[in-house]
This record gives sequence, C-alpha cells and structure tokens, in this order.
Amino acid sequence: MKRIVVGLMVFCLIILSSCSHGENVYSGIDSKDIPQVAKSKEVYSFQGHSDNWAVSVFIYKLPGTERYDSVSFLKFLGPKPFPTGEIRTNYDGGSGFVGGSGAIITEDVAVSGIYLLLLNVAKAVPDKNTVIKLQVIWDGQSDYFDLKLNRR
Repeated sequence: MKRIVVGLMVFCLIILSSCSHGENVYSGIDSKDIPQVAKSKEVYSFQGHSDNWAVSVFIYKLPGTERYDSVSFLKFLGPKPFPTGEIRTNYDGGSGFVGGSGAIITEDVAVSGIYLLLLNVAKAVPDKNTVIKLQVIWDGQSDYFDLKLNRR
C-alpha cells in the first residue's frame, strides 16, 4: 500500500512539474522585474506576445507626484541566437494614444534576449479600451500582435 501511495505521489509530482515547466513569457519584463515600476502604487501595463516576441509597456505614476512615466521592453522568445542589428517596430494605440515607429540597433547579442523598447506612448492614465497594435520586424521576419491593458 505504501508503494502505491508513494508511486501516486511521484506520478502527480511529475505531472504537476511538467505543467509548470514552461517559462512565463513575461519573465524578466513583468512589473515586479522593473524597479521603478514595482515601487509605483498605480501601474497600467500593456502586454502581448507572439511565438517570437513578448512585449510589456508600463505607464506608472511617479511616487510622490501626480505625473506619469512609461517604460517598455521587448523580449525575444524565438530560437537562439538572439537578434542583433536592427529591430524595428510599428505601433498604433488608436485615438488618444500615441502611435509611431522605432528601431533598436544592437551590436551585441542580448544576454537574456531582453531589449529596451522606445515607444512614444501617452504618459497619462490610458482609456480602459485601449489596445496597442504592434509589429516587430527583424532579420527579414515580421510579427503582428495586440498589447492588451491590465491594471495592477
């Protein structure tokens, strides 16, 4: 009987560990990973991902003020090596939100595949229905996806 119970426990442990084995695609670019965002009591985050990229955009209230700031990150999820050279983005957040395009030019391979993304976003409380449509272009490839609003 003891063997059956131990065997069932080992089987359950294997099943549970395989379910949680996949890394969170936002690991390293989540609000708790970014010191200035983690300290803020009011944070609006836009997140989205494709097979190759995860993106986090944070609009956060600066502590002790009524002002907001923003910071954005791009994380490569595709097969290694991590991209170098030019990584371009096009984005649109609709009315009341700034859109545009940008480029990251990197000579060195990112150790963790995380890049600082320079998006020109409104530094104010976003409308609850705002969705940012993003395109990432790199190494002759392109991904399109939506970044949806979450509030912490």
